[in-house]
Amino acid sequence: MTAKLKSQNDQLLSERASRLSSVIDGQEMERQRLSREMHDGVG
Repeated sequence: MTAKLKSQNDQLLSERASRLSSVIDGQEMERQRLSREMHDGVG
């Protein structure tokens, strides 16, 4: 029982880290898009 809970906990932590990484990547892509849009709009 304890091993199963530990395994599930490890899996959830891994999934959480993966989702957090995806969110951060999405935010960075949006920042780059806005930066390009602002730069191109000025020129």
